[in-house]
Amino acid sequence: MRPGGGPLTFGAARLVGGSMSPEWRFSGRGIRASDARRYFGSEDLPPLSLEDFLREGLWQSCYRPQIRAGLVAWSIPGFASSAAWRVDDERHSYRFTLWTYDDGTKVRPDFHRSRIRVTPSSGGRATVSFDNRLNPDEVDFVTGPDGRRHQYRGRFASLSTLAYMLTGEDTLTMGQAFNLWGIQRPRGEGAAGLVGELNALCALYDGMLEDLRRWPG
Repeated sequence: MRPGGGPLTFGAARLVGGSMSPEWRFSGRGIRASDARRYFGSEDLPPLSLEDFLREGLWQSCYRPQIRAGLVAWSIPGFASSAAWRVDDERHSYRFTLWTYDDGTKVRPDFHRSRIRVTPSSGGRATVSFDNRLNPDEVDFVTGPDGRRHQYRGRFASLSTLAYMLTGEDTLTMGQAFNLWGIQRPRGEGAAGLVGELNALCALYDGMLEDLRRWPG
């Protein structure tokens, strides 16, 4: 997923079983549906709406512990701030209530959905998780290594944080990370440029995972 400045520009793909050849669905400012379909490779995959992305990519996939999915982006806090309806400052962390949409029109957020909480730390890093639900279901709980039960808080991977962990550099930009991992920087405008950037992010994620495998534990 890649957020842009101003109106949210984003793309999403499901990576199943470690496959790094995703089929992108995306939406964005200045991108026509007909142009987007050229890069889907199929007329059966319409452009993904932001509401579909938030519902499928976050609450249906990342929230429930039995699914064991996660959201990967260059910056999860950057995405959350781009899609936020409201931001609350609570106990040294920030809670993001995300927009919901109805036929492409913004509506009042569904407050039954858990908000995303970002807790900054030193070195530009941040802990990202879902808020605990007020009235959790039984399936919302998992058992930790210590044997205690707690609400599942989701899985989020900010590649910017991962780049910091692997290099010790806390000011790396996405473009600099592409250079460090030997990934060709995407070029182009509109749908072509966005697809190129998203594919480059997948290659960056794959390269980072390969580096992590070299570290015991």
